[in-house]
Amino acid sequence: MQRAMQRLIRFLVVGGAGFVVDFTTMWAMLNFAHLSPLPARLVAFGLTVAFTYVFNRTFTFADRPRRGRDEWATYIGVSIAAAVVNIGVFLLALKFMGAWTLAPYTALPIGVAAGLVVNFVGYNLLVFRVEP
Repeated sequence: MQRAMQRLIRFLVVGGAGFVVDFTTMWAMLNFAHLSPLPARLVAFGLTVAFTYVFNRTFTFADRPRRGRDEWATYIGVSIAAAVVNIGVFLLALKFMGAWTLAPYTALPIGVAAGLVVNFVGYNLLVFRVEP
């Protein structure tokens, strides 16, 4: 139980750093590239997935066996599944917030929280699984 709690805390630390990457990238895409919220989120999501993979592999799940390209492909698959939840909730929140200037920045953490469970379960059971 203690090991599982430590793993969850590490996952949340990596996720917090990933949130900073996600938020900062989305902010830059909105303000400098002048993208609309959905394309800005998609760019930020792609960068965040690469960032969190490196740190989940080397910090959160460092004790688990490595599976090379299969691991990376599964990580992307799980991340896409979580993104459907994350970005779906993000878009739904945007719809309810309307044209408010801060809506994308408020909707982002709501979407991220919604995808968090899918990510942790998928990474733990599928990506960085312990072989029987």
